[in-house]
Amino acid sequence: MASKPDRTKWMTAAAVVLSAVLFYFGTGFTPVWVLTWIAPLPVLFAAARVRPVAAWAAGAVAYLLGSLNSVTYYLGSHDVPLPIALVILTGSAALFGAATLVFRVLTGRGLPLLAALVLPAVWTAGIFLFSLGSPVGVIGPIVSAQADAHVVLQIAAVTGGWGVAYAVLLLPAGIAALTAPGAARRARIRTGVISATVVAVALGFGVVRLSGAEDGDSRTVALLVRDHAPWGSDMATPEGRDMLTAYLEQIASLPPDVDLVVLPEGAFKADDDSLADLVEPLSTLARERGTDIVVGLILFTGGGKYNTSYAVPADGSDPAMYVKWHNNNGAGGVTDGTELATLPGDPRVALANCMDMNFPDPAAAYALEGARLLAIPAADEDVNGRQHAVTGSLRGVENGMSTAWSAQRGSLLITDAYGRILAEDRTDGTRDFVSVVAEVAPGPSATPYSRLGDWFAWSTVAAVAAAVGFLALTRSIRGRRGGTGGPTTAPATPQRVASPT
Repeated sequence: MASKPDRTKWMTAAAVVLSAVLFYFGTGFTPVWVLTWIAPLPVLFAAARVRPVAAWAAGAVAYLLGSLNSVTYYLGSHDVPLPIALVILTGSAALFGAATLVFRVLTGRGLPLLAALVLPAVWTAGIFLFSLGSPVGVIGPIVSAQADAHVVLQIAAVTGGWGVAYAVLLLPAGIAALTAPGAARRARIRTGVISATVVAVALGFGVVRLSGAEDGDSRTVALLVRDHAPWGSDMATPEGRDMLTAYLEQIASLPPDVDLVVLPEGAFKADDDSLADLVEPLSTLARERGTDIVVGLILFTGGGKYNTSYAVPADGSDPAMYVKWHNNNGAGGVTDGTELATLPGDPRVALANCMDMNFPDPAAAYALEGARLLAIPAADEDVNGRQHAVTGSLRGVENGMSTAWSAQRGSLLITDAYGRILAEDRTDGTRDFVSVVAEVAPGPSATPYSRLGDWFAWSTVAAVAAAVGFLALTRSIRGRRGGTGGPTTAPATPQRVASPT
């Protein structure tokens, strides 16, 4: 018969594998969102019953193995530099290991409620702090996995996506904490009730917000993409002009009620001399159809290179140009923009661009200006297309805006301000053009999150700091009293000793 240490090792190994499998299928590019809610549970159950170092290792390995669903993309991505990709993969695993370690220490101290509340705070705070310095922003794997769970997403209108991640992790943390050894019965009950209540409040808010959604003056939006076209067709060349002709023919054939068309990022390239060759034909068609057109344009002007979303209005007025804010620290010699831009004649429609959605702004800034629909030319890398598109949708939920995401080599996605999909397709290299059309109601615009910013994320940073300070203080006090600073293994079951005969 296996000894107790051997059984514990096998139990921990099995828990790591099970959590890894659940993370693998519950996150990544094609997630099954409900699995994300239970993925941490096996490894947290085991972590409460092993030494702290083993708990950290179990959590880190489980998450790292689960992240293998994305490793091929990261190693070949041109949007995410390899050093940053390695930091994301290993750093996320180390962070989940740290959250598991704190969970183990707190349950070992007989504090299951604190363990349940702090574990999701460690994760949320760590991802948030990383986002502050990341040149590519953050696409939170746990948050983006909930894109089809619309009730879950709504709390983002108050807390940002940070609250979504917190709620998803709180449920398994609460269950694992209330089943941890060594806790008093009253503490277990308190842990279960409070954890369940917090999650229920978040979900209840989602139900109420969805039930109160109102339609406004809608627009009929079309997304149109030349499937796997080359980046930046040059308007100074015959190939670029042929590309424009093909797009004009497709726009002309759209349903007559379409009044906004969004083309992908980098569909064309022009300089001061060739810009008119693009804008004039688009303007003529826009006026004839009564359709606003937003196109992704790489523009060389004034000695600079700019990645723009260029809006050609249906009313014949001057075009508007939005310069992409976030370009991976100027990769490719592109200059970052700093200004907002809306559609001429309809300031409810804001212009954005692909990687901008990895950051809180400009989406929040647009909401505060009253924008209610984001037009987003984008260019992804096939496999990550939907994950990136739903990140744009999340910004819409956070800030009360519908979204129209038109991606070269990725997803074409139209969502309302509550994250509900109105139309969706993806490029696959088998069609000449891909398009989707949907009637889109503008969102309610600015939300509590738009106004308050990352207050919830900062509160998790404060909570983690307080928890670490509490653990250090209590360990110091116990040390002065001659204690060990808390158990290093789960409480052992007392064994009966035979009486001498």
